[in-house]
Amino acid sequence: MKKLLLSAAMTFALLGTQTLHAQDSQVMDRQTTTTHSDGSQETVHEEHRWVRGEQLPQEYTDKQYTVTNWTEYHLHRPDDGYHWVHARDHYILVDSKGTVTEIH
Repeated sequence: MKKLLLSAAMTFALLGTQTLHAQDSQVMDRQTTTTHSDGSQETVHEEHRWVRGEQLPQEYTDKQYTVTNWTEYHLHRPDDGYHWVHARDHYILVDSKGTVTEIH
């Protein structure tokens, strides 16, 4: 099972890898923990490359990820209809539809 999950994570990472300019993308490491029926847990680390124009994953639309004190993080004021989201080690500016427009 561990090999299958690791293989799936590697496939995801390879499919998500594109030749892009540094300012257009940033890498995010995501950790997923699975609990099996016997109670054992398995953790898989996935690497995701944020890209301008992609949709923000549903998990980051929760208010806990919204950055309201953007000046404390040296981020510029978002224009109307945009907001900052904190996703792992990155700050991501998204529009009202959840489209990534800027990555820090």
